[in-house]
Amino acid sequence: MLTPYIHYNVFGMYSNKYKSTSELPDGATISIPQDSSNMARALLLMEQEGLIKLKDSVKIPTTLDIVENPKNLKINELHSHQVVSSMPDVDACATAKMFIVSNNIPLDTEICVSGDLKDFGVGFVINPSMEGEKWAKDLISAYTSDEMREEINRIFKGCYVPGF
Repeated sequence: MLTPYIHYNVFGMYSNKYKSTSELPDGATISIPQDSSNMARALLLMEQEGLIKLKDSVKIPTTLDIVENPKNLKINELHSHQVVSSMPDVDACATAKMFIVSNNIPLDTEICVSGDLKDFGVGFVINPSMEGEKWAKDLISAYTSDEMREEINRIFKGCYVPGF
């Protein structure tokens, strides 16, 4: 992947009922995406917030890797596009912020944000032998300009953070 990255995807937990993860009650229901990378981010976020404990050796965890769940949370695994629509029916959901913004959900529903932003860069993948080509350098130059930074911030309203 060419560097610097174009942007990073913000991932968080959102709730219509609670203002922080510490308010989530015993037996709370949390919707998370079922695809592997977003499920991993959701579970790592839940561990970051002290809601669950995962096996130490696993880099891309699934719900099978939960070793402690002190609040007996119920975890709903849904298609990533369905997680946000489940918000009225659950206590919280963990998803990419772009789904919150694109569905016009108030940003004050955000109760926490993952600390793994730098692990999920988005950019251009090319054949490594072409990395030094003028067109590749021009591409990165165009996409890492001050104008592009302003556009990322304007268009995506905080769901993407410029990577340069």
